[in-house]
Amino acid sequence: MEAVHGDLFSKRQWEKFLKNRAVPGSGISFAEIEVDLCNIPSREDIALEQFEAKQEKDERLLKHIEKKLADEKSKAEMLLQQEEENKLAEEKARQKRAEEQKRKQKEEEKLKTEMNEKLKRKEEEGKCCTDRMQFFNFICQIPGIFSTEERVH
Repeated sequence: MEAVHGDLFSKRQWEKFLKNRAVPGSGISFAEIEVDLCNIPSREDIALEQFEAKQEKDERLLKHIEKKLADEKSKAEMLLQQEEENKLAEEKARQKRAEEQKRKQKEEEKLKTEMNEKLKRKEEEGKCCTDRMQFFNFICQIPGIFSTEERVH
């Protein structure tokens, strides 16, 4: 057909013909193509075919752009989600550190309180002991209460 139609040969029409055959891929008979051989396309047919080809090209380009946009949107959404997850993890870690710090602070306060209480008891025991020793020494100095051998210094 290309030889007969020359510059007016339409590869698109040829592929359409091949696709729409009863048994695609089988040998082509003259009877199948004789009508198409005689129908030489007009300028109007060529213009229409060029317009359709441009439309198909534009549609493919549009689909390609839409796919790229969808991919970029998906990537952006994934990045946002990952960012949110990271922020959430950081917040949880910060809260955990804060809770741990509060727990340690309470523990330190409790230990401090216990130590203060122990210290007070020791001081009271020490005072008591000191008071007893002073009292004993005072008693010992009173003449006649204890002999000098019984005195403890």
